Amino acid sequence: METLTELAPALSVTLGPMLAAVIAIMRYQHVDNTKSRDLIEKNHREVTSSLGEVRERLAHIEGYLEGWPSPQPPSDEGDALAA
Repeated sequence: METLTELAPALSVTLGPMLAAVIAIMRYQHVDNTKSRDLIEKNHREVTSSLGEVRERLAHIEGYLEGWPSPQPPSDEGDALAA
């Protein structure tokens, strides 16, 4: 029966690269998540500023169109005459 000291080199050869791979993957995911978070925050700022510009343009358009005559709703008199 082999003792733990005799199995140690085989275990280190097997588990060492696996541990290194897991640590490398964890580091890659951390860096990728940080980049994604930064992109999301940047996108939020751009969308928020764009919405402000759109609101200003809409207010300008509404103010411009406010002076136009609005179409009159159809009256019930025309329906009564046709019957």
